[in-house]
Amino acid sequence: MLVALDRLGYLVDSSYLTFFLKEHFLPYHPSASDWRKPGDLGILEIPIFCDPDAARDIKRRAGDQWPIYRAVGGDAAADLVLRLAQTLRSQGKPAVAVIYFHPWEFIEMSPVVDTDEARIEFNEFLWKGTGQAARDGLDRMLARLLGEGATFHTMHGFRDLWINELRLG
Repeated sequence: MLVALDRLGYLVDSSYLTFFLKEHFLPYHPSASDWRKPGDLGILEIPIFCDPDAARDIKRRAGDQWPIYRAVGGDAAADLVLRLAQTLRSQGKPAVAVIYFHPWEFIEMSPVVDTDEARIEFNEFLWKGTGQAARDGLDRMLARLLGEGATFHTMHGFRDLWINELRLG
């Protein structure tokens, strides 16, 4: 898929789930033969971050930002970002963290959806922390990260920053 996106002129992708693939924490240009490996495509892959130490617990997803943000809150998600930043900086690398949200998270979700044809009961981690809790959590997370000196970028803007200033090697 990334080869097709590259050919179409896309500049950035963020499909690499570090929590599951556990190899790349920093952006890279993927290989045409295996998008999970560095190569020479023009598109920049910016991995979705996780806490590398907590990521060992695959069943609980303790290092994955999305369930932590939703189930525990914005302060816990900020902790994940700050731990990753500390880990990367201790290795002499720039701190980069892609934070993602789903639009539906910011409205109150019901644990059950009843229709004429079916009743769907969602696992708690899918509806817990939605709506106002998600909006409040985002405010807390952003305030905390800003207080720690974080800067925020669009993917396009970050690509330019990475290529021109931050890239290693």
